[in-house]
Amino acid sequence: MAKPVKVGDIQAIEVTPTVTAGAYSANDFVGGKMTFSNAVSLGGQGEFGGGGVSVSAVVTDEGKQNAALTLVLFDADPTGTTVTDNGAATVADADLAKIIGTVSLSTYVSFADNSVTSSGALGLPFKLALSANDLYGFLMTTGTPTYTSTSDIVVKLGILQNDRG
Repeated sequence: MAKPVKVGDIQAIEVTPTVTAGAYSANDFVGGKMTFSNAVSLGGQGEFGGGGVSVSAVVTDEGKQNAALTLVLFDADPTGTTVTDNGAATVADADLAKIIGTVSLSTYVSFADNSVTSSGALGLPFKLALSANDLYGFLMTTGTPTYTSTSDIVVKLGILQNDRG
């Protein structure tokens, strides 16, 4: 008989990657590797490790570049991949199995001097190793944005945590 999973909290984790105040080429990393800290509660892991479901992603763009972005999420630190801001997006073969999913972010709502894009209902389940509680990710662009500030981009990830404790 399966053990029921108690649904825990919904966690919103915000990261501001440092981006280049300048031009990007298509298929470049935007910012460095991001750590979404405390994606699961260590207290609820029991002997199995923690897990949850990534349910939403929101990117705010203070530079109003409206560039198509892809958020790539990992269930463990992609240590073989060097994520260099404004460098060509490449993932090491050894890190491919750590990917829990990708999120396409391309439809923006534009305001007077900034914009926002989001993707809800992602449904990307993940399970972390015992004693781990962070998710990792990076952004890449298929466009050619030119940001004006190193803090133009903010990424917010919504996580529905489960408790296996």
